[in-house]
Amino acid sequence: HEEVSGSFEPTTSITYIVKEPYEASKNSSSLHSSIYSDITLRGEDVSLSFRTSQSPAPLLYVSSFYGQYLILLINKHDELEVRYKLQSNRDEEVLSSRVMNLADGRLHTVTIRRQADDTVAMQIDQNAREEFNVTVADVEFNVKSIILGRVPESEGLTNKSSEE
Repeated sequence: HEEVSGSFEPTTSITYIVKEPYEASKNSSSLHSSIYSDITLRGEDVSLSFRTSQSPAPLLYVSSFYGQYLILLINKHDELEVRYKLQSNRDEEVLSSRVMNLADGRLHTVTIRRQADDTVAMQIDQNAREEFNVTVADVEFNVKSIILGRVPESEGLTNKSSEE
């Protein structure tokens, strides 16, 4: 468990590189799934607090070496969205919370849990926990980087994700 905090302008972010590409290529003779055994996820348990008065607002982006990602953002309707792309041959899945007015300048706490089954649970502040089903849940997610704030265009994502 590690805590990180920061204050971001709309165009800034902080990136944590979990494993550099050259480290992965050194292990290319290893089995595909064992290369990243120390950073492979079959589920996530994400908790963060944020304060913003802007929407849309990207909060968190977790990427893999294989085109997978997890995005948390406040959409243009001031609602939290969780976006998963767990397999390259499937479309992105969008989970939208019913909790509204999250770009009100107050501190909000979000907890997201994806288990190895097909369930994602989301809780915002003291509101009731919301549960969602995802199409593919038992997938290994090989973490490359974690970004807080704006996602750089170099990550290959269109800004469409943060603008919707």
